[in-house]
Amino acid sequence: VVEDRPIEAIDPLKQVMGSLPELGGSAAQQEVVTETLLYALVRAGRCREARAILNARLDRRHSPADRRRISALPA
Repeated sequence: VVEDRPIEAIDPLKQVMGSLPELGGSAAQQEVVTETLLYALVRAGRCREARAILNARLDRRHSPADRRRISALPA
């Protein structure tokens, strides 16, 4: 992601996402992984997947910011 190659970052980030609870770290640190994945997905044009992650997060907690992000995603 840092080297502007979001497509290459997506699969490793998705693998880590499935293991976040076991890996530990604070909620904020886990959120950084999720935000990085969201950024990579949008940059790669995979907005449907980003939308699914945001919707799942909204199922867990209320977030006006996430609602705005969903509405700003291209269809």
